Amino acid sequence: MKIRTALMTVALVAMLVLSACALKEKALELSNVPVMGNGADFVKVVDGSYMLKPVDGGLEMTINVELLKQLEGIVPDSLTIDNIGNWTISFKNAAGEAVMGMESVPLKEEHKAEIVALMQGLISDKKDLTFMQMIEDKAEVKRILGEVNSIELNTEFVYPEVAMMPPTEVVETPATPVKPGQKPPVVQPPTPPAPPAPTVSDAKIDDFGKAVDRYLALKAKNPTTPREMTRLTQLRTEAQNQLNALAAEFENMTGAQKTKFNNIKTKLGQ
Repeated sequence: MKIRTALMTVALVAMLVLSACALKEKALELSNVPVMGNGADFVKVVDGSYMLKPVDGGLEMTINVELLKQLEGIVPDSLTIDNIGNWTISFKNAAGEAVMGMESVPLKEEHKAEIVALMQGLISDKKDLTFMQMIEDKAEVKRILGEVNSIELNTEFVYPEVAMMPPTEVVETPATPVKPGQKPPVVQPPTPPAPPAPTVSDAKIDDFGKAVDRYLALKAKNPTTPREMTRLTQLRTEAQNQLNALAAEFENMTGAQKTKFNNIKTKLGQ
């Protein structure tokens, strides 16, 4: 009986020791989280309580991100994970300084699809994004949990590169000297320069056409739910904004571009 009691006591002590050594998650009350990078105008971190959790192999945090407005420069429906660059969280201590080892905690690769879905959704839609830092040393994890106090979200969208033509180099021809008694050479009038290339890209007009098609496709379905009506309004606004931008550049279009633009504008007005 005494042996059994002793074994139970040892087991209880071991459990208490393990419990005392176990790493506990840390709650962070976050509000007005700074958002950096070229996605700062389009998303924000929802205010609330978030948990920095010890997991197998490191530390993990899931944050809730809200869409503020539609992405500019990329048509949302054409967005893919290839357009999602480096999204990271920088953890700060109480003094606002970066916590060593947590300066740039990366987004889990599979959550890039969540960003794509968010940007293709409606204004005020929200998605959970999980970030994880690999750390094997438990003492290091414990130190970090004791230091972290706030976060900063870093965003990056990768935009398609636009090919730039190198400027044409102008080479001046030196004048031919005239000998005494010799008639000066006949100066030929300069060849008139070729008309300038249009400053409006065909891609802009194509994007306008796609925006109008998306709007008309949803309108043809006679949407009735509040979500569908909101989406219809957003699509109409997107098309109208592109119309206004192109109308301001109308004089810089070629004849073919003007015809194409006017045809699309007519479709939108139907």
